[in-house]
Amino acid sequence: MTLFVAFTILLFSVIQSVVGVGILLFGTPTLLLMGYSYHETLYLILPSSILISLLQTINSYKLLDHTKCVYIYALPMVVIGLILITFVQNDAAIHYIVGSMLLMIGLVRSVSFIKQYLKKFLMKNKASYHIIMGLIHGVSNMGGGMLVVLMSSLHEKRNVILANIAYVYLLFGIIQMITLYFFSKESINMDAIVLSSLSLVVYIFSVKFIAKRVSDLRFDLLITILIISYGILGFVNIG
Repeated sequence: MTLFVAFTILLFSVIQSVVGVGILLFGTPTLLLMGYSYHETLYLILPSSILISLLQTINSYKLLDHTKCVYIYALPMVVIGLILITFVQNDAAIHYIVGSMLLMIGLVRSVSFIKQYLKKFLMKNKASYHIIMGLIHGVSNMGGGMLVVLMSSLHEKRNVILANIAYVYLLFGIIQMITLYFFSKESINMDAIVLSSLSLVVYIFSVKFIAKRVSDLRFDLLITILIISYGILGFVNIG
């Protein structure tokens, strides 16, 4: 593990501490662009993501809403998607999938009528939305974008949205780690343990000094720009 990798994951830990997603959404394409395999990437970033999501869930468990659809539809599809991508063994294909998902997320965040259409589709087709979200997360680690849209549609208050994003992200991370344990040739290493410990410090700092001082509008714009940029980089890397 290089210092750049550590810095990158810790930076995205700040983002996840503030908005609920970040380590997987940005850590995945970053490590893929650096030459890590998909499974190596997951083993490096999942422990940090799980730890932050766990702390966020514990701190706001009273705000959690009913998540039956997550258990019934999304989690099984995360497992299926991850198993499918395990047998692809094609780095270019994974870059293409991740890049495509990022550009789609960026488009949804940037174009209001697409976002509104997606919300309407969600309210009428909750089961289908959860199935698609779970599958996308399993094959690309990019379900976080759809998760943000989901929780923003179901809840109005920022703290409630964040709490429920963190809880579902926690479930996603746990089921991914279990699936990797049984189907991946890679294994968790000390680098991931060290990174998760550092992410804990970053989380505590972010909650205390950053979260309440962040402008939602500016931060949202920055996230959208990063998503689109990473999506484009994924396709450039393929070429």
